[in-house]
Amino acid sequence: MDQLTAHATGEILSFNGLEARWVAELPIPPGLDLTGQAASRYHRDITIKRDTERIFTAGRPVYEMLTPDGRSYVMQAYSHIVDDNLTLDSLPALDDRLHLPQGWRYRADPV
Repeated sequence: MDQLTAHATGEILSFNGLEARWVAELPIPPGLDLTGQAASRYHRDITIKRDTERIFTAGRPVYEMLTPDGRSYVMQAYSHIVDDNLTLDSLPALDDRLHLPQGWRYRADPV
């Protein structure tokens, strides 16, 4: 993702000196366990309430996860939480390192 615009935002709050602005609400369904091994192994659709616009620049690569039934999830960002050495240049080969649920695929589309 090359640009993100939030059209509806809330007030700026401070969390131990880190200022942040509300831009979305993520309702967690009752009974959804976000802890433990099962939570870290699988992906789950959850609708986020927000008014945002994402822009992907034409001609730049897109990275997707594809479900067995044909849905496509486009990567919006990457992080260093699991691997501090991860770089933008390493994303095309990321599929070699992912442990996706059965039938899921990762695709690096160079566009």
